[in-house]
Amino acid sequence: MRFLIIFVSLVTIFSLANSSIRPVQDFAVETAFQSGVPKSSDVLLSSRWFRPMNEDDSNCTMEAVRHFHPTIMAWMYLWRPNTRAGLALLKEQNLTIQAAIATGIHTSQEEAALNAKRDIKGDLIPWRWNTVHLCPNAPGTVEYMLPRAIHLLSLGARSIQVDDWDFWSFAQIQLPHEANPRLENCYCDYCMEGFRRFLQGRDSTYLKTLGVSELETFDYRQYVLDNKLPVNGIESELQKLFDEFGAESVDAFWHDFQKALNEAAGRTVPLSANNFAGIWQPISGPFAFGMSEIPHTIITPEFIYTRLRENAALGKGQVFTTLSRNAEQTRRFIATTTASGGNMIVPWDLFMGPDRPRYFGRPDNYSDLFAFIRAIPEYLDGFEDAAVAWHRLTDERYEERNPVTLPEGSEVFAVTRVNLAEKGGAAVIHLVDWSNNPQPFRIKLDVNRFTDKGDLDIELLIPAEYDEQLHQRAWSSRDYSEMVSKYYPNWSISANTAVVDIPKINPWAVLIVRQPWEAR
Repeated sequence: MRFLIIFVSLVTIFSLANSSIRPVQDFAVETAFQSGVPKSSDVLLSSRWFRPMNEDDSNCTMEAVRHFHPTIMAWMYLWRPNTRAGLALLKEQNLTIQAAIATGIHTSQEEAALNAKRDIKGDLIPWRWNTVHLCPNAPGTVEYMLPRAIHLLSLGARSIQVDDWDFWSFAQIQLPHEANPRLENCYCDYCMEGFRRFLQGRDSTYLKTLGVSELETFDYRQYVLDNKLPVNGIESELQKLFDEFGAESVDAFWHDFQKALNEAAGRTVPLSANNFAGIWQPISGPFAFGMSEIPHTIITPEFIYTRLRENAALGKGQVFTTLSRNAEQTRRFIATTTASGGNMIVPWDLFMGPDRPRYFGRPDNYSDLFAFIRAIPEYLDGFEDAAVAWHRLTDERYEERNPVTLPEGSEVFAVTRVNLAEKGGAAVIHLVDWSNNPQPFRIKLDVNRFTDKGDLDIELLIPAEYDEQLHQRAWSSRDYSEMVSKYYPNWSISANTAVVDIPKINPWAVLIVRQPWEAR
């Protein structure tokens, strides 16, 4: 009897100790994305124009479709003669179409003279490719762009991607890879009148200290010239206010545009925008998600993860596209982006910069990863970030011990994700090896973070090695079960720590951690 009492007491103490350890599911927060954000299991392929574009073009859009397993054809310009025939082929494959518009306009068109941005002298601001940018404060801008967007919807587009949505830095934006902020002010008459309205209601004495004596006749353009101020600067208080006016102008334009487009379509039309490097601030607009070109020099796990977390907090999804031709780096980028809750555009027909050839990645470099995404939607869709482990990040949600401990000096990036709709469901740990020479490694799991039963069931999923015939069969049948290799790695539990042996990965594996069978 005494032994039984002691045993029961020890069990009680153990249970009380464990009850203070919160499971990983408690640390995840549901993301309130806007309608139209791609699912984690979506694969986005962007053929900017249908290819081949001419007899010298060796690339083919439909071949890329068969090789890379897309669900969404993204960021497409649908104005060439072969558009309708190409769209018919894509619709036969049940692909969702996202068409693109831009805020640039050819200088030869009449609208440019009426609605384009103007410099301090009143001249059109030159850009590139014989185009200039429209001004969001010009009344004809929405009248020019809206019919084009409506036409794209009539062709079958479900959403619209906006290129150069900020009207080329209408307000100051600091990008992480650039030494200086971007800013290109517009000094057209519409902006001067709009700025006067923006200043209305402010204290007249305060405005006089800034140099605004008569607001009704104040001309900010002349103010900049008279005071010899930099035309694209925010050095003075009034310049800072003009920058705020610029941000508000862009934001207001896109909210008005979204409203008008929804009314014309009779539904909510998701908008996305190319927020370069994933940056939104100081302008965010009504966009459901960003489509971001990102320089290879800033592609790191910490940048990707942090950017996706910050944008999710805004309710915005994020799609990345790389400016790198390095296949190994891009593979790590794809895996890390998916692990962090975003999407990566297939590296095919990618813009590499002005006057540089576009990049067309090979299927044997990337298709295994995208087929893997298609193969495991049940471990991607609906899962939220619950923990991160990476040597250049600190997960402040866990004061003492991270649920996942990586080897000292490891170049492995780990994100734990959970489905909040499945209480007690599986935790999914994405592992991405960023080392140049991947090797097998060992991770440790805090068992109490994953179960209160003292035991686990563990399974490892890895992309199947690339085999062209298997990929063609998967695309034809839409059965992706052969695109994932399943393993039951060696592991053991001691002192509430599970030690799991992970084989060499190139670069991605997904560890499924479940309650033991008898507890389910």
